Amino acid sequence: MQKKINYVVQDYLPKHEAISREVYLLRNSFNSIVVDTLSVKNNADVNFNYKRNPLLIFKINKILKDSIHVYTSFGDRFHLCLINKKIILTGAGPANKEKIIKTSKYYKKINKFVVQSFMDKELLLDAGVDDSKIVLIYPGVLDTFNYNLGDNERFTFLFASSCLEKKQFYSKGIDLLIKIAKEREDIDFIFLWRNMFYDELTKKVMNLKNIKIINHSVNMNEYLGKVNAMILPALTSENVKQIPHSLVESLYAGKPVLTTNVLGISEIIRKDDLGLVSNPNYEELIRNIDLIKQRRFDPLVLKSKALQYFNVNRFLEEHRRLYEGFNNI
Repeated sequence: MQKKINYVVQDYLPKHEAISREVYLLRNSFNSIVVDTLSVKNNADVNFNYKRNPLLIFKINKILKDSIHVYTSFGDRFHLCLINKKIILTGAGPANKEKIIKTSKYYKKINKFVVQSFMDKELLLDAGVDDSKIVLIYPGVLDTFNYNLGDNERFTFLFASSCLEKKQFYSKGIDLLIKIAKEREDIDFIFLWRNMFYDELTKKVMNLKNIKIINHSVNMNEYLGKVNAMILPALTSENVKQIPHSLVESLYAGKPVLTTNVLGISEIIRKDDLGLVSNPNYEELIRNIDLIKQRRFDPLVLKSKALQYFNVNRFLEEHRRLYEGFNNI
């Protein structure tokens, strides 16, 4: 492919952030450039200020002018309203039905919608998007993981989905997980955190001896080797990625996943028996915690099935076909 593809993302942090890692793979494979759209950290600030800020509008317009692939969410009104040409839109970030319906008036500018789960596809169809314009491409996640049984005396869960916004304590089920830890002193939990709202987390955890917080960058493979399973008890899909990379990485490492049915990855986990899927409530999560302790999962099967969906070669090949069919390239 000779022509450059200008990817637009809200922030580009490939060492730390899942969406940026996906764009990094595309950038390196398709001779592309990556542009940060905004330095504003809070979308609410942008939504409030951009109509009153001609310089900000000028900056966004300049960035979007030559862009053909925007990596954001399907509810990103304050970027999509400024696009004036046909583009490819990947909805990698979270968006709920209400946001999608409010944003749908800008969808006529979209040539192709790339969804990362069937749940997102259903949301777009409900908003009136034609099925022929929707392409399902699961995120590509690098496999650098090996199975390690570990030597824990107690069953241990890993939670690796820290907060970028305070409301994610609820949406990601962190408050619920802390409640479960208080009730189940027989189970250990390791939280991998990334500094933001760390003080808030430590206040919530208090002196619980069965929660260990690691607040720095780590070798994910090392910590997956210390645990029995990964947990992400999301209570809502709002502000949570539909296919969290941490859950995929757990499967690559041969460790099962316990999550809830509000996330798109739950369809795959249930269909291919890669762990357990719960309704987003305390009682059922407790039951599934006991069930996953009793189950025995073959680590090689977990890894091989996960690679069928999330391997990088498939991710890149599906994008190559997508770009070849896009008239502007």
